[in-house]
Amino acid sequence: MSKGLSKEYWDEQAIAEEGHSKVMNRGWLPHHQQKMHEEQVAAIEALNIISGMTVLDIGCGSGRLSKELLKLGATSLHGLDISTEMLDFAQEECQEFTNATWEPCDLTQGIPHEDGAFDVTFEWSVLLHILEDEHFESILGEMARVASKYVILGMDGPDVMQETAYYKRRTRKYHIQTLENVGYNLISQRDVSGSLVLAVFEKR
Repeated sequence: MSKGLSKEYWDEQAIAEEGHSKVMNRGWLPHHQQKMHEEQVAAIEALNIISGMTVLDIGCGSGRLSKELLKLGATSLHGLDISTEMLDFAQEECQEFTNATWEPCDLTQGIPHEDGAFDVTFEWSVLLHILEDEHFESILGEMARVASKYVILGMDGPDVMQETAYYKRRTRKYHIQTLENVGYNLISQRDVSGSLVLAVFEKR
């Protein structure tokens, strides 16, 4: 497993960084991070999907978007993350809610829940850090398997293939085709900011 995907890496970042820098680009100024966060929240709200849904938050990190999903009316939220330190911060961030639960999980080993266990599976910029295509496809397949209605993906960066030691950016077409192969069709795409896209897939 690469450094960028390891539990130790994300545990260290959770402890060392403050605020949104735990999970966002640390090179961004705080006001830029906050602006991005607000635009992400506005895009999720505009979907008008979350209220009344059970949600699985994939790679929930410090809980910054978990909290927003709960505020938007998710009937329950279950957050998965490889980092137990991140999960501690997520629990603290969402402590006002009694309908949130948390679980450590290495996504490359599968999602330990039954088929259709959640109405919605959600992730934003988590798959970016999955470097192996085989794992990328298996995680999307698992997200589809445990969802009964929708898969929501937040994809960032230009619509091209790019790879570094810490992330691998894949094309929109690759995301769409992978989910079509496991029974989910794209029903909407929303441009968020710059090259960010929020996409919704519905079960056939």
